[in-house]
Amino acid sequence: MMTTTVPGLDRAPTTHRRLLAWVREMAELTTPDQVVWCDGSDRERDRLTTQLVHAGTLVPSPDEPDSLRVAADPADTARIGDHTYVCSRDPADAGPAGKWMDPVDMKIILTEQFRGAMRGRTMYVVPFRTGPLGEDAELGVQITDSVHTVVSMRALARTGTAALAGFVDYDGAERDFLPYLHSVGAPLAPGQADVPWPCDHTKYLSYFPEERMVWSYGSGHDGAPSLGRQRSALRIASALAREDGRLAEHMLILKLTGVEGTTHFIAAAFPPGCGRTTLATAEPTSPGWQIEALSHDVARLRFGDDGRLYAVDPVAATGGAPWGVPISAILFGGRRGDTVPLITEARNWQHGVFLGATLSTDEAGVVRRNPMAMLPLLGYHLGDYLRHWLDMGTRSDALPAVFLVNWFRRGADGRLLWPGFGENLRVLRWVVERVEGTASGLVTPIGYVPTTAALDLSDVDAPIEDVRAAIAVDDAQWRAELPLIRDWFDTIGDRLPSELRDELHALTRRLAATP
Repeated sequence: MMTTTVPGLDRAPTTHRRLLAWVREMAELTTPDQVVWCDGSDRERDRLTTQLVHAGTLVPSPDEPDSLRVAADPADTARIGDHTYVCSRDPADAGPAGKWMDPVDMKIILTEQFRGAMRGRTMYVVPFRTGPLGEDAELGVQITDSVHTVVSMRALARTGTAALAGFVDYDGAERDFLPYLHSVGAPLAPGQADVPWPCDHTKYLSYFPEERMVWSYGSGHDGAPSLGRQRSALRIASALAREDGRLAEHMLILKLTGVEGTTHFIAAAFPPGCGRTTLATAEPTSPGWQIEALSHDVARLRFGDDGRLYAVDPVAATGGAPWGVPISAILFGGRRGDTVPLITEARNWQHGVFLGATLSTDEAGVVRRNPMAMLPLLGYHLGDYLRHWLDMGTRSDALPAVFLVNWFRRGADGRLLWPGFGENLRVLRWVVERVEGTASGLVTPIGYVPTTAALDLSDVDAPIEDVRAAIAVDDAQWRAELPLIRDWFDTIGDRLPSELRDELHALTRRLAATP
């Protein structure tokens, strides 16, 4: 089939030459029956959503009339990471947790997979924009044959006509964009009904960091086809951020307002299962304090003209603050039954990067590391990522304070020592007061920790003995932690920044000096 005969291909609402050439090339490869340029309108959303409901992909909720659930195949949603590849030129850039394939080899494989993959289907072209307005916005185009993906993209980014307007500057210059290609990999024969595609066939979710490109084949799971979605896009965004002197992180942004109306913003990185959602949604128990989540998934961070680090939600532009909010503190949150106290403040930025680099969870007695909650989401080598964090600390004298939290420390009988949920705000109050210089901190070998007197424990839902145990630093447990950290650093290899080994040596010396 010649692409010139594909209905809709020549109805592009743009003159952007590279975009037009790429869409035509992908149409020629995948041979769809028609091309639809998505406009991002409410009418389009309603039409496609109705189509998904009729197909059974979206199911109305009987309890919440305005909600729809996705009837996903469990075989498609499970272990999508097994099919995920980082296709960088240097295999080391895939990192210790990534699966690598040569980008040339992967493109040869995927080109054959995509050949004719959209036969009998519609190719949707979804221009999208994330980040603030203007030149700092990140532009991309999602090509897909999945209606579900189109609807998901609209919920996760600014799509269609409004986004496409930013592809050309005021002076007429064409801006670059990120090309994302997806197909469910189920072409239809003439007259064949569009039935749910099988989920046990070949799948690929491939990231090409140097080319800023993502190709996904064979899955209808939201995390795979919605390539511009927040977490999936971090593999590309993290690589771009390093080039631009910024950070693209798997962080939520919290707004804390005290009893006197003073406001602070906190960026928090938590691996799965470490209390991220409860922190963002819990009602505070401290009277007069308010907490609001401005971003639940990702954040872009950069320095402002005043030297402070600003964070922005790339989709929602952080609740009407399009250039971001000034970050007072960064929280790294792990899940450990022992060793790690409820809250620890880093001694300085470099020590804070060390805390983030060794962020850990206890899974069935095995300690696993997930630096800055970004290990499975990086688009380049972990050692270079940690170097970038350290270098960020040399660019300003107004850096946020860095803290490590652990809501899950347990007593000898296995019970949780800290009640969590709304009580977590008591810990965040200490964070704010440390930033403001109004709260005391106890000096320990691992950093600064609060005393019970420094925390607001009025009417706290926990025995005072449990709170003392939750914030205590056990030197013997930390001495046992040292070889685990050393082994972890060894897995990163020669690219591990020397400053982090220096921090490990300094911690070893401090622990050796304690009784």
